[in-house]
Amino acid sequence: MMKKIKTIIIGLGNIGLKYDLNSNKKIILTHVKAATFSKNFNLVATIDKKNKIKKIFEKKYKIKSYKNLNEYLAINQNKKIDLVIISSPNTQHLKNVKESLIKLKPKIIFCEKPFGNNLSDAKKIKKYCQKKKCKIFVNYTRLTDLQTKIISNKIKNHENIADVLYSKNIIINGSHFINLFLRLFGKLISLNKKKDKIILKFKKGTVNLKKTSNSLKANTYQINNKDYKILVSRNLFKIYSRKKLIISKKIDKKNNYYVFKEIEKSFFNKKNKLCKVNEAIETQKIIKKINMLK
Repeated sequence: MMKKIKTIIIGLGNIGLKYDLNSNKKIILTHVKAATFSKNFNLVATIDKKNKIKKIFEKKYKIKSYKNLNEYLAINQNKKIDLVIISSPNTQHLKNVKESLIKLKPKIIFCEKPFGNNLSDAKKIKKYCQKKKCKIFVNYTRLTDLQTKIISNKIKNHENIADVLYSKNIIINGSHFINLFLRLFGKLISLNKKKDKIILKFKKGTVNLKKTSNSLKANTYQINNKDYKILVSRNLFKIYSRKKLIISKKIDKKNNYYVFKEIEKSFFNKKNKLCKVNEAIETQKIIKKINMLK
């Protein structure tokens, strides 16, 4: 039997806790629910400065929450932590990483996307983790979605065109797709803006990125090549071959559970699907270029 991975979560916002407060057992969208559901993780504490959300967490999970790491360490001295999950606001990522490295000395840090508040933060985080010999991964969940592996097999050796509709802004939701297609389509060759679309040309395909206010169509995408048409919506995943439907599946809502399975692999130096630090930095570089477009 493996030793459980001692885990602390910093930040009890939406992805940390709130998305799952009223969800059923088949849905695992947050770090708290994934950590407590996954048998190989031991969530020893959470950190958040807001008393209201701390009390909600403590009541539901019967685990202590602290306002900061100093308060935690005052009570829990010399207790080694294996994993720190940072799900605080973007502006706090750099500070939380530095503090965690000094005070908790974890083996692995798992940071929410987009990995710092900007490209400069991301590079500093990488440098600090390298200095402390701590592995760091970034939570771009679409890389670990079950359908992504299937899609990867269907786009090999093809010229692909992807049409993406994202909501809110590039940092919050657009970044997920930039990161996904960086993994699927390879190195970015060029980008430009045409009317209301951002056109990203990668080594193995082109992505048309468009913002939408339509909640039903938001954060969905379609990929076309000469053999396949791939549709990924909020609830369904479909693949057509020569207009014939060959795959139709419901989107699995336990996506953060699969993220934690990949984190588990990283503790045993096994190959995993998590976003590596250099991929996250490349994503930040692309975001910076997009924000510079007029």
